Amino acid sequence: YDSEFVLVPRARLSEAMDCFSDRLPLDRLPSPPRVASAVDGEEACTHGYPLHVLEAHPTTILRLERQFEAWHLSALLRLLFFPEPGDPEQAVVSLAWSPDNELSILAGVTSWWTEHCSALPAGLSGIDQEAMIPICIRDAGLNETGVVAAMAQVLSASGISILGCSTLSGSSQAGSLATDFTLVPVGQVQEATRAFIAAGFNVDGAEGSNNHERSNG
Repeated sequence: YDSEFVLVPRARLSEAMDCFSDRLPLDRLPSPPRVASAVDGEEACTHGYPLHVLEAHPTTILRLERQFEAWHLSALLRLLFFPEPGDPEQAVVSLAWSPDNELSILAGVTSWWTEHCSALPAGLSGIDQEAMIPICIRDAGLNETGVVAAMAQVLSASGISILGCSTLSGSSQAGSLATDFTLVPVGQVQEATRAFIAAGFNVDGAEGSNNHERSNG
């Protein structure tokens, strides 16, 4: 099981909640992004950002019970802040602590981290689940809408489950920029790539990345 968090600007929280309220007439609800099919002939809902398929960076998400966090502290410090010489670059590393005391760790499948989790599994869950491949969009405007939703719609239509994660990658005159990661099961990454291409997205292809994003929240 997992917990999904969707963050919206505080000033627009009421407007966002109204989108899910039965008080709003159905004809006023915003339409979700629609992906064209060969049957309906309508234009696919896409965006202009290229998608980068980071097949060289399989990634997993683990849950750590808070009472065991001290047992893994040195490994977490190495993973998140102080990599040792020779540690491989990762596409994304994230630590999330939710109000209901969940501690989730998103990290690449590296030999030392895998060995640590296998040797000291106390408090960890999700070790045996299938790894996921990040598909990222770099430097999208944080205030833009529909960027991630359009990708999610394509994958949902193909029956592919996803995990989402975003980081701040910089800023411009228009505002903050984000790197959005959509992770798909490693066994379905080729299917996901074909679905994006069929829907009209610009897919850079399966390649590694030297861009290293860290998100700690």
